[in-house]
Amino acid sequence: MFATEENYYVQISKLSDKVFTDWQSLEIESAAERYMSSSPQKFVNLISNLVSLDSMNNEGRKIINKAAQMVSGSMLSNLCVNNWSVYFALVLVRAELLSESYWLSLPVNKVAVLLPIVEKIDKPIKYWDKILSYILINSLDVTSNFAHKIYSNYSNTISLIMEFMQKHNCTSIPNAIHELCITNNKDIIMWMKEQNNLSSSIAHYIMKIIPPTSKDVKDLGIEPWIAFSNIDVQSTDYVFHAFLFCLSLNWKSAISLKILKRSFFYIYIGMSKDELPIREFNNLRPYMEELPFWQSWDNCKKLRKGIVKAMKRLGYNRNDISADLNSTLLKIWDKQ
Repeated sequence: MFATEENYYVQISKLSDKVFTDWQSLEIESAAERYMSSSPQKFVNLISNLVSLDSMNNEGRKIINKAAQMVSGSMLSNLCVNNWSVYFALVLVRAELLSESYWLSLPVNKVAVLLPIVEKIDKPIKYWDKILSYILINSLDVTSNFAHKIYSNYSNTISLIMEFMQKHNCTSIPNAIHELCITNNKDIIMWMKEQNNLSSSIAHYIMKIIPPTSKDVKDLGIEPWIAFSNIDVQSTDYVFHAFLFCLSLNWKSAISLKILKRSFFYIYIGMSKDELPIREFNNLRPYMEELPFWQSWDNCKKLRKGIVKAMKRLGYNRNDISADLNSTLLKIWDKQ
């Protein structure tokens, strides 16, 4: 004979599934439901004892499943703080218990354990923005599938990521979130269009993941890049200036011409001093004209001739070249 009703359910949950041929006749699940309904403490104690077992039969699992259906929101909030083992067992069998955002107040190590369970929730979640913010603030690694689930369910995903990086002056984010940004360049460009000011750190992150001559960049025009082009950087920030140079030659416009003049000035000086990093130099190669082999050392001349050719191709006029750009370009213009 078992000492208590609680002990009865625990002991019977330890038996082999093969002990009885007709478990249904014992009505263990319905009896356990009545028992757990009689008192919150009985509910917690029974499930706590069950989840401490090293092995459990199908009847024990049914009791836990029933408990997951019965548990109230207020009890969940209490369990996640005061009885983690019971709480985790319940959300593990019923992911929908994480459909509200209360669990985001837990310590980071526990939230990290819960995130893979959230990924399994089928019903709509209204707080994807809070989940994403938590991931960014705490630099939590998530799967690519989870990152894509956030993006699919929250329309402002990329904007929130960019706002976070801008506010915190950071360029390092969880890898799956970073990959999300790489595959959704268009969203970043559209976000930039709404900005009046951008930080140097966010600019350098954007330059790493968005090629200045990509189709998305060309299709969306120069306007999204106005705030970007106005960032105050060092004259020797050749990564920035080379990016702007390539960017400006996508279109013909007054804004593009202004950006072209500014960027050309700095990269031309950098090239004349052999200070351009190899990556930026290689990015400029498509805009550099070939010279006779005896002049092949003169990269500045290659760039001068190349920029004139590019400006003519875009439809600029001779008058668009001014002395502040490079007076030698006028002579090249007349010869070409």
